Amino acid sequence: EIRNYSIYLGNFNQLWYGSIDGLKVIRDARVYDQSNANLLLKQRINSIEETEDSTLVLGTHGFGVIFYRNGTVILQVTKEQGLCNDICRRVFIRKDQIFVTTPSGVSVLFYKDGKVESIKNITKGNFLPSNDVNDVYADDKEIAIATSEGVAVISQIELEKSEKNIPKLNFKSI
Repeated sequence: EIRNYSIYLGNFNQLWYGSIDGLKVIRDARVYDQSNANLLLKQRINSIEETEDSTLVLGTHGFGVIFYRNGTVILQVTKEQGLCNDICRRVFIRKDQIFVTTPSGVSVLFYKDGKVESIKNITKGNFLPSNDVNDVYADDKEIAIATSEGVAVISQIELEKSEKNIPKLNFKSI
C-alpha cells in the first residue's frame, strides 16, 4: 500500500498526486509516474500547487521546494537558499507569493518569470507565536498562519514593511 500525501487538479484535467515515493499524474484514466524524470521527484511530496505560468510547486519532505514544468525540474529551493526548513508541509500560492509552511516557520517566496526573486521568512522572531507551522492562507490584505500555539494574522502591509526594514548587522569588534 502506497501512502499519498497531496493531490491537485491541474490544467487540462490532470490529477497530480504526491506519494511517499514521488510525483504521479492521472491523465486520460491512466497513471503516469513522473519520478523517473529526476531523483528529486522520487521523494515524498507533501503539497502541490500551481503558479500562473503553469509551473507545479512541490513541497517535499526534506528536499525543499521543487518547481516542475513541462516534464522538467526547473528549480529547487532549499534551506541553503534561505528556506526556513527543507521539510515543507504546505504550499499556498497567492499571485506572485508562494507561502511554504515548515516546522521552522513560513517562507514567502516572491516568484516572477520562472525565478524566485527573494525569500522572506516569517518566524517566532518577527510575527508568529510558534515556528511549528501547519497551514497558511493569504489574500490581498492579510495572511493567516496556523501554528501549534495559535493562529497569527498578519497584514500584507506589515509583511512588506518588515521586508524593507530589516537592518544588516555588521560587527566591527566585540
